[in-house]
Amino acid sequence: MSNLFEGVLAFIGIGVLVLVLYYIYDLIHERKCRTKAQFIASACYNLQSEIAKIADDPFLGKDLMASVAAIRKEISLYLESFRQNSVRSSLLVHTGKSLQRRAQCTLASAQTDIEVRTAMCEEYTHLLPIVAEAIEEALLKEDSLAAKHWHTLGLASSDVKGGGIFYAHFLIKLLHHTYC
Repeated sequence: MSNLFEGVLAFIGIGVLVLVLYYIYDLIHERKCRTKAQFIASACYNLQSEIAKIADDPFLGKDLMASVAAIRKEISLYLESFRQNSVRSSLLVHTGKSLQRRAQCTLASAQTDIEVRTAMCEEYTHLLPIVAEAIEEALLKEDSLAAKHWHTLGLASSDVKGGGIFYAHFLIKLLHHTYC
């Protein structure tokens, strides 16, 4: 009976030792993950400030505006979870890495979209006087289509960041074929 009792005590002792070792391992792992999570949270905070700068840019397209707003909200929730320490650090690291990648992609897409739309507006600003002059010449010749061209130019002017540049290109081609 004493051998059985000693065996049970040894088994319990080994079980306790395994639990203590696992607990120590978990503490060390959690501490490492917490350090990684701090770096990721810092990067997400920087991304959040970069995204905030472009979120209100008038040249940001509507589709990307929604993506930027969604990623901003996700980053805010992530940083709040990090501050409250309400989630295990290993989960924060995994979530943070994924969020960071998506935020960087969204930011890059938004910046590219803004650059393209800005370039279009600059080109449109350059084309506007040329198109207006051509339409005015058509109006002087009492062309029946000139009024429609003038109306189209008005639409283009009101939608510079959208399709205005395409209206301007269309009018230049149309006027070139009509009057040349």
